[in-house]
Amino acid sequence: MRFGARKKTDHHGRTRTNTDPHGQASAGLVRVGRCSSASVRGAPSMNRRRFLDAIAALAGIGQSLALPTAVSDARLVTRKQFLMGTVFEVLSYADSHERAARVIDQALAEVRRLEKVFSCFDADSEVSRLAGRRCSSPCRLSPDLYRIIERSLDFSRLSGGRFDVTVGPLTRLSREIEEEGGSGPRRDLNAARRSVGYRNLVLIPPDSLVSHADHLEIDLGAIGKGFAVDRAAELLLAGGLKHSLINAGRSSILALGAPPEESGWRIQLKDAGREIRLCGQAMSTSSQPNVPGMKHGPPKGHILDPLTGQPAEFGVSVSIICGSATTADALSTTCLLLGYQESCLTLKEFKDLTMIWTAADGLSRTFRTEP
Repeated sequence: MRFGARKKTDHHGRTRTNTDPHGQASAGLVRVGRCSSASVRGAPSMNRRRFLDAIAALAGIGQSLALPTAVSDARLVTRKQFLMGTVFEVLSYADSHERAARVIDQALAEVRRLEKVFSCFDADSEVSRLAGRRCSSPCRLSPDLYRIIERSLDFSRLSGGRFDVTVGPLTRLSREIEEEGGSGPRRDLNAARRSVGYRNLVLIPPDSLVSHADHLEIDLGAIGKGFAVDRAAELLLAGGLKHSLINAGRSSILALGAPPEESGWRIQLKDAGREIRLCGQAMSTSSQPNVPGMKHGPPKGHILDPLTGQPAEFGVSVSIICGSATTADALSTTCLLLGYQESCLTLKEFKDLTMIWTAADGLSRTFRTEP
């Protein structure tokens, strides 16, 4: 997780950060125990859903973690797999290599199962099958899909619709335009926007959904990975692996406990000589990287504003650190779309949360809430 930043200060004494332009980017399912004196010393940036980056990470992602050198009876066990369009890596310190490997494999198998539920890129996933049904009458959902849509609607209400999993028609249109190397007709954009709106979704407990939109297409890309990380963490804890790090493609990270003789998991920030330490916390980063030559063509970006259909502001990076990967994942995207000032107002209702906001000009600001 080498996320970029070179620290400078302006004449007001505020921190300025030169970020990597290729970086990316709920009330959670698992709140891990806090560790003492966990520290935050920088804001990572990352590129979400970039296949080539993920393949490169598969070969070398572990090099970005500053692993402790202290001698311990516990052995470091690592596993990684390509899941949800990125690399999931789990590192655990345990006395038994065999037991740890077995538990980690179970956690990664659960992520793979959730991918078959959430992925809009898999025609056989539950989400994709749901897109073929209008759901004007109640549609039955699996417990996991019901739960993640329920949490998503919480964030939609919190953000006034800036976070919205019904954005699927817009993200699909954006991908098609990018693949074709051009821009879509205005009528296509307007048609996609008419199908977007979280208020069109009505959940009927315990397991059903009704949609009032003409077309239902759900995209869980802004929350699904965090949900899967939280679920993996639950299984690691249940298996006795209390000193583990889950790293999902550099964009969603969760730390259980700390390595031996360390106060937290040390994650180096790229080319900066800075680090963050995570212990009993999760972190997610979202960004809209600047694309060279973009000013000569229509704006492109993978994070879209559901209210306008336009890409989020380019060059901005938002990191959220809190006790749940689901919460961090959803809020990092939400805050990217809200802007800094409105994000600070929105986050006040959350406890023990840190937001690191890096603007396009490199100015980095940090907002924290009380424990």
